Amino acid sequence: MAYKVLSSLTANNVNSADLLKVKTDLLIIAVNKKTSAAAELKGLQSITQSLVQESIKEINSGSRKSIFLPAPAKVAAKNILLIKEPDAKAASFLVLRYYEEIMGLVKSAKAKDFAYLMSSTTSKDFDVVWAAEVAARTFESAAYTFNATKNKTVKPVTVKKGSFLFAGLTPAKLRSVKAAVKLGHAVGEGMNATKHLGDLPANHCTPRIIERKTKALKKDFPSLKISSLNEKDLARLKMGSYLSVAKGSDEPPRMMTIEYKGGAKDKQPIVLVGKGITFDTGGISIKPSPAMDEMKWDMCGAASVFGIMQTLARLKAKVNVVGLLVCAENMPSARATKPGDVVTSMSGQTIEILNTDAEGRLVLCDALTYSKKFKPSHVI
Repeated sequence: MAYKVLSSLTANNVNSADLLKVKTDLLIIAVNKKTSAAAELKGLQSITQSLVQESIKEINSGSRKSIFLPAPAKVAAKNILLIKEPDAKAASFLVLRYYEEIMGLVKSAKAKDFAYLMSSTTSKDFDVVWAAEVAARTFESAAYTFNATKNKTVKPVTVKKGSFLFAGLTPAKLRSVKAAVKLGHAVGEGMNATKHLGDLPANHCTPRIIERKTKALKKDFPSLKISSLNEKDLARLKMGSYLSVAKGSDEPPRMMTIEYKGGAKDKQPIVLVGKGITFDTGGISIKPSPAMDEMKWDMCGAASVFGIMQTLARLKAKVNVVGLLVCAENMPSARATKPGDVVTSMSGQTIEILNTDAEGRLVLCDALTYSKKFKPSHVI
């Protein structure tokens, strides 16, 4: 299962005449102090009889941040959104917030597609390639809405496609921008995959469910090599530390391995080790009740690895990476590990467990020992 929201994100050069022919539900125009003089907007300003011009002035005056306009008959777009863009030297988080705001407006307008005209009048400090990558990543990520467990009456997000429009880019610069959009879109898709696993409630995201979802990646990404270890495999490998965490749960542990080989055959891989505690009560050393529901997020390390590996495959990245998803539930029961118990890890070291809420290091230490089999250059 792929986790892409926007089926496509494209990038193209346009001139004043081209802009009038762009068929889209929502044409978005970035506004700054020099936008009124932009050559690519002359045709639109002429047809709208100063409506666009006056709207740009209103935004630049600071009285409005964005303005929706119905497109006139001679414009192919159905609606127009003018929105104030951040200063070229604005902090990165403000740029991210800006693109998130745009996607929020696209969703509220119930647009099925959108076209974003990136300003040609921004200062020379503006890196259009960087901005295209960040915008593509943010548009895809912000388009995501979790509705997997919601009632069927909840309407899904309507937006399915987007495009970037530029004016006056050289062929070489346009190629760089298109590559940046592709990169940003793929990273955004991986972020959505991670968020989806994190958003699922614990009873919809057990170790075995993550195992099934991991194996399902093979359909969309055949370049990935995927394998799984069950509790018997973990016992055979003498992962006593890892198994001690899962003892109290009726849900058996699972450790998934995702291998991606896009680099040279003799190049050592990077290994990513993701903690996947699908619900962490703390075990016998139980956590306080308030906010315990949030401990479904103790598997977000594994979810991050899940998203990263599919992004590498999507981009056909020239690297060798192995991802380990180390999954278990930490629950109290008559079988659960007790404070003071001593277990033996895969490396042969004995560990006295004084607090069963220290489960992360107990599963990760065995996973780190296991990662040595891949002879990694780095482990993250």
